[in-house]
Amino acid sequence: MNRLPHNAPSSPSSYEDFLGRKVSFEHSSGLACEAGEINPKLFPHQRDIVLWAVRGGRRAVFAAFGLGKSFVQLEIARLVEQKTGKRFLIVMPLGVRQEFKRDAEALGIPVQFVRRIEECGPRGIYLTNYETVREGKIKPFLE
Repeated sequence: MNRLPHNAPSSPSSYEDFLGRKVSFEHSSGLACEAGEINPKLFPHQRDIVLWAVRGGRRAVFAAFGLGKSFVQLEIARLVEQKTGKRFLIVMPLGVRQEFKRDAEALGIPVQFVRRIEECGPRGIYLTNYETVREGKIKPFLE
C-alpha cells in the first residue's frame, strides 16, 4: 500500500527534496543576549536555556521537575524587561506564587503579584494566576 501524499514525487531523491521544502525551521525573533548578562547564580543548564530562550524569542521551556524552571523563567523575564523597557507577565497556578516570590528574592529580581491590570506599571515583572486571566481581569496580549 502506497502511503505517499498524492502530490509527492515518485523517486526517493525527489521525495527528499519535496520533504525538505515542507520543513519549517525555527526563526529567531528574540533579543541579543550574551552569556555574561545572565545571573551567575543559575546552573549551567539553566544559563543555556535562558540564553536560547532570550535569543530565540517565543520559546517554551519543557524541563523536568526540579530543574529550576522558575529560576529560568524569572531570569528570562528580567532580561526581556531590561532589554525592551516593557512589563513582563508570568501566569502560573496560584499554588506556586510563593515559590516564584522566594526564587525571585534569591536572584535579586523584584516581582509583584497582581490581580488587575491597573496594579501594573509600564515596566516591571508581574506575576498572576490562571484564574485572573480566565476571568479577564488581565489580558496577556502583546501590545
